[in-house]
Amino acid sequence: MMLIITALPLFLFLRNYSFEAATYQKTQRILSDSLSNISQSIYLENVKTNINRSSKTNKDFVKVEADILVPEDISIDFDQKELIIDQLEKALSKNVVLDLRIQKSIALQTETDMKTRQIKNNITKILQKEISIVDKSLTIDSITIIQNNHTIGWVVDVVLRSDPSIKFTEDKRKSIEEEISRSVDGLISLNLEIISRIKLQGESDMVASDIKMQIYDYFNERFEDIDVSNLSILYDENLDQYTVSMTVTIPKKTRFTSRNIESLKALLEVKHTANFSMVVNQIEKTIYEFE
Repeated sequence: MMLIITALPLFLFLRNYSFEAATYQKTQRILSDSLSNISQSIYLENVKTNINRSSKTNKDFVKVEADILVPEDISIDFDQKELIIDQLEKALSKNVVLDLRIQKSIALQTETDMKTRQIKNNITKILQKEISIVDKSLTIDSITIIQNNHTIGWVVDVVLRSDPSIKFTEDKRKSIEEEISRSVDGLISLNLEIISRIKLQGESDMVASDIKMQIYDYFNERFEDIDVSNLSILYDENLDQYTVSMTVTIPKKTRFTSRNIESLKALLEVKHTANFSMVVNQIEKTIYEFE
């Protein structure tokens, strides 16, 4: 009984922790889509979400705050705001208090603001795509994009939540930074803060995490320039077999063959006394040099 009493607060903490991690992304997407439907000239920034408890109903609600820059000839009426709140409440399954701090932009600023917003939107989309390629379980807590007037470029600060078993290397960070730079045709400084995501694990989850760590260690020790992403482990109890799926991104000059996969497979089978099936998607890594 003591174990149940002790574990319950931790379970509640982790449940709320996971909800908060997902709330920002859903809110950002709904606000961005809803405001774009009103006008492509509306610019959204400084989105914040907080979970609070109502003193009247004793129920949780989400407070959403955001700054929006709106051209003089565009207005957001009561019905439009209520529609946004309705969409947020459906997505978050909680009551929502929406605080939109509206600033009017003069006509002379509109063209510049539109260009800035488009660049920021492009950066955000590329980030979401590239981070998903690294591992689909990675979640984005926040993205801050600031124009760097000294270098005519952009400083991008990103907070990620990640399972401790996922290896996010400096090479991966540089690769994403270079991809964004090419897409927006400007200098990018990408700063990543990665927060470990706590998870209570059953025995099967612990084994899967152990297998992932061994795979990452295998590549780090033998092939430092190979990136491993989209790593997943599935177990078939009837066959007593693990299926390992992953994507490996390999530089052109690095020699990596099926023998290396067979070697990894043999190591895993010895370690876990089970059969392993390996599904490997191999991609050639392209390295760009800028002078």
